[in-house]
Amino acid sequence: MEDGKHIDPRTRVECTQPEKVLDFRACPVKGGAKRPPKNDDIRKVVTKALADRGVPQPALPARVACVLSNVDPAHLRTHLHEPSHNFWSSLKKLASDAKIRLITPTELKEWQQTLRKRKQSEGPSQGSSSSHANSIRAIDVATITIDLQSFKAEGSKVSYLAPERFGPDQEGLAIMTKAAAEAFLPASRISAGPLAIAIVDTKPIAGLQQFMAPAFNHEDQPVLVPTCLGNAGIFLTPKGDDKKPHQAFAIIPLPTASLDDAVAKATSDPNILGVVEHSQHFALRCRRENLQKVRKILTPESLFVPEGEMPPDSEAFHLKHLTDHTTPEALTAALAQLG
Repeated sequence: MEDGKHIDPRTRVECTQPEKVLDFRACPVKGGAKRPPKNDDIRKVVTKALADRGVPQPALPARVACVLSNVDPAHLRTHLHEPSHNFWSSLKKLASDAKIRLITPTELKEWQQTLRKRKQSEGPSQGSSSSHANSIRAIDVATITIDLQSFKAEGSKVSYLAPERFGPDQEGLAIMTKAAAEAFLPASRISAGPLAIAIVDTKPIAGLQQFMAPAFNHEDQPVLVPTCLGNAGIFLTPKGDDKKPHQAFAIIPLPTASLDDAVAKATSDPNILGVVEHSQHFALRCRRENLQKVRKILTPESLFVPEGEMPPDSEAFHLKHLTDHTTPEALTAALAQLG
């Protein structure tokens, strides 16, 4: 207040008149201004994990306190954003290292009995395989946890990536529905690290191989879910000073080959330098001077440039715009037709 009158609380002191008397009044904040307890986010996640796996409510506070007092919260924090089952696996390992018990044998037995009773109350599944497929299709991806131990990238374990974080320069495996994954197609290189989408759906996306991936449902029971993955890997293109593909190298397209086939062919000759992604297909790279030699090995039915020196009295013709897999027979027939 200024001389007993209320003024705008945003008024700066230097903006007031020196002869005026200023009064300040402190008012309590409704509900207080306390900060949340330290590691409250960790406490909530650990509490939910223990409650979901059979620890009774009266025992939860003491059990959580035991975990937080024996396990470094910094180690727990690194696993907070993992799916439920993965977090539980990480928590069990940390608890084992700290030599503490998360669930007593009695609690575990009672929890297992509860799960069995719940399953019996739901009754046996009815219907044909078609209805079973429909039930799988109806599963919410949020309730499915893919077992990441089944995946490896660059010889290391794969980390889980939340779908909303999927994007450039990220790393990990994101679990999505077919509809959500289609927003990121066609596949492109957006990260230098291992980055992939696991699509959980009974209908695979065209061109992607489907397989049954081990997972866990919302009751932490092991299940198999139909999953498909896109092409993985990083394809590098050597370029010259002009920022264009380097002239010292050439590629041999393999329009019908899968990634596995291309990798197998790449190991068939030491002159092949690696696999290339080329126009939605794969190709193999080699040095330009080895192009014809490698082409003979990979596609013996295709055209080759004659080797050796041409006689002085020979007449040379140049044909352009031929497809990659034009055969000698097809070219001979075309030239004969032209006369």
